[in-house]
Order: sequence, then C-alpha cells, then structure tokens
Amino acid sequence: MPKTSNVWEKVNVAKPLWMRSPKEVEASEYEEFYKTTFKAYDTPDAHVHFSLEGQVEEYRYIYTHTHTHTHMCVCMYICK
Repeated sequence: MPKTSNVWEKVNVAKPLWMRSPKEVEASEYEEFYKTTFKAYDTPDAHVHFSLEGQVEEYRYIYTHTHTHTHMCVCMYICK
C-alpha cells in the first residue's frame, strides 16, 4: 500500500499589522486593512495605531472620516 503524506505550504508569511511597530507599517497596508476589515471602497482621512501593555496587551487602530464625522475602531487583546 502506498504511503500518503500531506505537505503544507505557508501562504501568508506576513506578520500581522497589530504585531508590528507602527514605524514598520506602510500607509498602503493600513488602507488595505481598512478596506478588507470594514468592506469599504473609500479611504479613511486619518488613522492611529498604538498598543498598550500590562497584564493584557491591547493593539488598536482607529480610522476617521472627517466628511462623515465617523470613527471606526479595531481592537485586539492578548492576555498574558
């Protein structure tokens, strides 16, 4: 009987945005993340990317639209 094995190839080798320093992330990556996450076709007017560390790590992106006065937030939490 022939031996069958599965070989897995890692497709997404990029480190997630929230695990990277804001200095390492390009503006185009923030825009692509925004469009994918919120299923949007427009671009945000501004964004903020920051992290907080303590017993729980928090990574947050805030996107704003000045013409509609809306704010959209993405939060990721990691418990230590």
